Amino acid sequence: MMEVVWTLGVDLDLQAIYERLDVYRSGTGDRFFEALLETTRQLQLFPQIGPRCASRFYPAGASV
Repeated sequence: MMEVVWTLGVDLDLQAIYERLDVYRSGTGDRFFEALLETTRQLQLFPQIGPRCASRFYPAGASV
């Protein structure tokens, strides 16, 4: 199974999103986080499921 790495920046962004959603409507932050965790589990199990994106580390079409 592939590992998903959470950086500090991602952690801070997700916390801000969670808090904003929960202020809007109680429980919405929890539902968002559960959906995020389920999506992360799917990516761990099936890392080839999504489209490949270009970055400075992996140019478009590069093989990993």
